[in-house]
Amino acid sequence: MYSHWKLEGSNEHLYLQIADIIINDIENGRLKPNTRLPSQRKLCEIFQVSRNTVIMAIEQLIYMSYVEVVPQSGIFVKNIFDNEENRSPNWDKYFSTGMHRYGSIKRIDQLTNSSTNENAINISAAGLGKDFNFLASYISDATSKICSKDLSRINHFNKYGYLPLRKIIAERISMQGKNITADNILIIPSVLQGINLSAMAFLSFASNFIYATPNVINMDSIVHYTGVNMIGIEQDRQGIIIEKLKKELSARSSMIYLNSTYHNPTGINMSLERKKLLLNTASKYRIPIMEVDSMRDIWFDKPHDSSLFSLDSNNSVIYFGSLLRTLTINLGISWIAAPKNVIEKLSDVKAQHDIYPSMLLQLLVTELMASGVYDNYLEKVREIMLHKRELSHSLLKKYLKDDAEWDENNSDFYIWLKFKNINTKKLFEITNDVLFYPGFFFNQNDTSHISICNAACSDAELEEGLIRLKNNINKLK
Repeated sequence: MYSHWKLEGSNEHLYLQIADIIINDIENGRLKPNTRLPSQRKLCEIFQVSRNTVIMAIEQLIYMSYVEVVPQSGIFVKNIFDNEENRSPNWDKYFSTGMHRYGSIKRIDQLTNSSTNENAINISAAGLGKDFNFLASYISDATSKICSKDLSRINHFNKYGYLPLRKIIAERISMQGKNITADNILIIPSVLQGINLSAMAFLSFASNFIYATPNVINMDSIVHYTGVNMIGIEQDRQGIIIEKLKKELSARSSMIYLNSTYHNPTGINMSLERKKLLLNTASKYRIPIMEVDSMRDIWFDKPHDSSLFSLDSNNSVIYFGSLLRTLTINLGISWIAAPKNVIEKLSDVKAQHDIYPSMLLQLLVTELMASGVYDNYLEKVREIMLHKRELSHSLLKKYLKDDAEWDENNSDFYIWLKFKNINTKKLFEITNDVLFYPGFFFNQNDTSHISICNAACSDAELEEGLIRLKNNINKLK
């Protein structure tokens, strides 16, 4: 019956090919309603693939409403034709076959919204938590000053963004050693939208999108639907490994994407030497780089080294900055710094997609930065973060030193825990009282890591969260 189930060597992911084959048999009537699908082991034999691939194919079929799981019995074909009570389109199917693709962001939504424990503690939320709420008074004062001005004179539809804000950001970036002007700045609502704009503007179908792995880009897969080849390159303690990167570089249209400060989720800060090697390598192949540097304003012992953008002499870097991680509230203001001709093209794409950040929020950020309030706020943030860094390292040694290891030199904001003998996918499945992001959110094959953000919760919550995590680890031993 299943002799025709064969993979044809398509470029599409194997699990999607398997799902399509089964969907075709369901839609043409070969697989009748209530038919039990072969076991996972049998499907592995039929398609000559791993169990993980089969599981992903089944998840896809369930998500598209073609099959359902009957506990203790198996997976059965659903009746997709003769349901008199529901004649609406199969929206799940349409969504799954559309251009959009998503990564683990759906799993994160499930993580944060589905916990049955109202007292669960989230130790992975990537941002500043309740200990930094003193920002509220600053915003209140800045908003009052804005509202006292004549706002009717402001151009609300400048496709580049509010000029005074662009000037301030250009000045702040220029302090790294590379002089730029407002003409090199484009204001956007979020870094992810900026990455999406860049991918649409400069990449074509089957281009190579090269990134340092593991990476948050696999959770927020905003570039996936462009049809690019997602190529992950391993990192060491200094950043992306150049020799492994070189093996993926070719004449094919490519772009390199990475975080230079506090890489999410590993916390790695790319070394100055590695940055220079990366720029030299990219210049040989004339490949552009997308650099996310949204954590630059939060530093500890000393300011961060110059960014790739500031070190670049070949106009090859598109630089993304943001306030998302430095403020306790998302004001929806980010920016792109790039050569003027690149900004021109990106602004046109931005205008065509009707992407305009709030003018009121641009005014607010301008006031916070121009008045010096933002820098005063950052001084307080750094003081608290220094304390949280030392506390988190102390607590990890107290509760998890026998179970996990981490790189203290790259654990200032994000902490990338590697467990020695614990499967973190199983740990994630049994844990309900503490919320965390497991490694497979960032790399589907990772079953040994979890990500922690030491600024996400209060000191007491962090300790209690680690105690609960340790208790759940003990259940697996």
